[in-house]
Amino acid sequence: MQFSIGVGSSSTWSCRNIILSSPYSMSSVTFSATNDIVFAGGSCREIIAWDRRSMQLLYTLPGHMGPVIGIRLSPDGTRLLSSAVDNTLRIWDIAPSCEAPSGRLLRVLEGATHDMDEHQSRPAWSNDGVLVSSGAANGTVLIWETRTGHVRQTLSNHQACVNQVDFHPRERIGKGLDLPEEITLLSNSK
Repeated sequence: MQFSIGVGSSSTWSCRNIILSSPYSMSSVTFSATNDIVFAGGSCREIIAWDRRSMQLLYTLPGHMGPVIGIRLSPDGTRLLSSAVDNTLRIWDIAPSCEAPSGRLLRVLEGATHDMDEHQSRPAWSNDGVLVSSGAANGTVLIWETRTGHVRQTLSNHQACVNQVDFHPRERIGKGLDLPEEITLLSNSK
């Protein structure tokens, strides 16, 4: 299967497509901080890293036991966060100094239930990269500490599955939550 990524410049309004081939369908894609690597995940149950310029496969990030449904680059550009239908989030080291693909998995985070038919949540990083979050099929939002992998907070005020979460860049979170005051979590449910 081929998928196309449009790359262009807003100043020139030109667009150049990148065609990358994979036998699997891809449901999530992001670029590296230097814009030279394309990361894509999908039904192949792994993340594939392509060199954007040469169109060559650089490496894969195996480990998920279900389709990858969301990937996000960390604020500092050295880590990748992935969520999958296997009910895990994974944090990967994508720094150029990390040589071996087998050593790229930093942490597995558990607790957010996903359902392929009804729920595909996209994960999020806090602005400082200290926390990550994901919604769940049961209407909860989980927030983990990236250093320890422990669930820091579970928010359960949604009536349906939470499809996407994000941390606000400037606003504070509501009172009564055991989170740093500089964090606000925005979520969207079905």
